[in-house]
Amino acid sequence: MRSRRLLLAAFALTMSIPAAAVFAQPPPAERGAIPVAPQSPCDFPIPAPERHSPGTPDTFQLLTGYLQASGIGPNPRWDVDYVPLTARFGWYLTDPLAPRAISLQLDYTTSIITTSFGHCFTGPSLLVRGECRPDRALVPYMQAGVGVLLNDVYQDKKQPAIGALQEFNLEAGGGLRYRLGPNWSLDAEVKFQHISNAGLAGRNGGINDLGFQVGFTYTFDRR
Repeated sequence: MRSRRLLLAAFALTMSIPAAAVFAQPPPAERGAIPVAPQSPCDFPIPAPERHSPGTPDTFQLLTGYLQASGIGPNPRWDVDYVPLTARFGWYLTDPLAPRAISLQLDYTTSIITTSFGHCFTGPSLLVRGECRPDRALVPYMQAGVGVLLNDVYQDKKQPAIGALQEFNLEAGGGLRYRLGPNWSLDAEVKFQHISNAGLAGRNGGINDLGFQVGFTYTFDRR
């Protein structure tokens, strides 16, 4: 119970940082105003890689971490904890040097179950991400999306949470990227994940997990 409260507190704290950074509006510059020196790591620009062919990915992200039952939702008693292994390709939909850049993230995750029933979930998701100044050293972001997961949990008829081979994945979260240079960054994020089949199978209790992931992002040269 204490670990769940700590995860919920960490989730709320991490979500508040990207939210404030992504949606904060900078005051308009006055004509003839004296430039102000940068006050935080987010104010120090890092040169962006050169442009590359349209349609090719802008970023590749690799993450792993741990998610556990959150206690959120009507069925908190079904504890299914797992280790996610995530690979993402990203495409900027807006100018990546804009104050608030939007990107599309194609995610494929395989999660190894460490408790309870079953062995794994695996499948793709599509996420929309909002970033605060991806040309800066410290890049907060928020994201949300949907996907489809295959699993072997449904084969255990004794559990009421997962009833189909194909389940839907809904997730939301936020994170921080610490850029080491034009191409590389170290990343940390928290996310909430809901897995269920929308009533398409007899067993549809669902799973609501909360956890963290850490990893890195590589930004491709934009030639």
